[in-house]
Amino acid sequence: MHATRIFVLKMTCGLTILIAGIFVVVNIMRGTWLGVGLDLMIILAQAGGLYIATVGGREKVGGLMAMLCIVPFVLLIAPTGLPQAYIWTYPMPIVAFLLLGPRHGLFFSLPLNGLVAGCLLVFPLKIGGDVLAFSIIMGLAMVVAVGWVAESARSRLENMLRRDSLTDPLTGAWNRRRFLQAFDAECARSERSGQTMTVLLIDLDGFKSVNDQYGHPAGDRLLCAVVERLGLELRRAEMLARVGGDEFAVLATNTDAQRAEVMGERLRRAVAELRQDGNLGVTLSVGIADGARGERPDSVWKRADAALYQAKGLGGDMVVRWRSQAAPSAGGVMAQVGAGPQQEVPAACSLPEHSFSETS
Repeated sequence: MHATRIFVLKMTCGLTILIAGIFVVVNIMRGTWLGVGLDLMIILAQAGGLYIATVGGREKVGGLMAMLCIVPFVLLIAPTGLPQAYIWTYPMPIVAFLLLGPRHGLFFSLPLNGLVAGCLLVFPLKIGGDVLAFSIIMGLAMVVAVGWVAESARSRLENMLRRDSLTDPLTGAWNRRRFLQAFDAECARSERSGQTMTVLLIDLDGFKSVNDQYGHPAGDRLLCAVVERLGLELRRAEMLARVGGDEFAVLATNTDAQRAEVMGERLRRAVAELRQDGNLGVTLSVGIADGARGERPDSVWKRADAALYQAKGLGGDMVVRWRSQAAPSAGGVMAQVGAGPQQEVPAACSLPEHSFSETS
């Protein structure tokens, strides 16, 4: 939407500057210096708004500045009683909705409509009388109404498409793309603030046998039930995503590995108690790693992946937390990775294909 706003703003400001420039020449030839001053004011406002949006990167502020020039223009021209004073008001609501969105565009357009109506009541038109004044008011109101309805529908469709592109269609959890976006952003935020964040990688033990024995529809129902149960156990600030067929990831902000270990065990127990379609259940293997300040996202993922690999290698149905020094507790549901930070991640636990952005 950013590129669309900038394009609309460039087109609007460019055409306005061109037309206002023509009027400057015409008014100079006629000796209408008030008109020259107003046209120059419009040109400066359009150029300033365009500069703020394109160079300053604040397209909404720049667009609002470019549109607000219509207010003094109407106030200064309205006393003449000429209907031409209101021509510039008609495109403004459409531009406002495109640049500011349905809500803020309406906040701009309704006062503009009220300003036009007030000016027409205080300064009657010299041509057309009350009939033309009523037509101008109603015409502008129709532009506002149609613009709001169209932009609201477009905004809802855009939000729906954006959400569909970032969620898993089967379970409704966030998908890999959305998780990795949030993961990159959280690593960068963690480096700036020094706050700890932790990643939990989750794999369903023996899920392939569920599909083979009971069929894919039963497996799909079980996946949905697992996501629902995991969602009930997580806080709003903790992000759950499906990153593979039977693989999930949780991003826990402001959470160290020790607290995440307790969380992982809570998730493991909740899913172990889950039964779907009578007696169909599944267990979890969980690998945990917390991110050190300044650590790259792929490094955190590798350590969590190694912890998950360790959990699977020990038989599954356990939570394994990465530690630099070792001693997994064999036979228990809680274990720790017995490997130093220099250990290579096993080939069977390779990183997903994703280009992690470097944190600054």
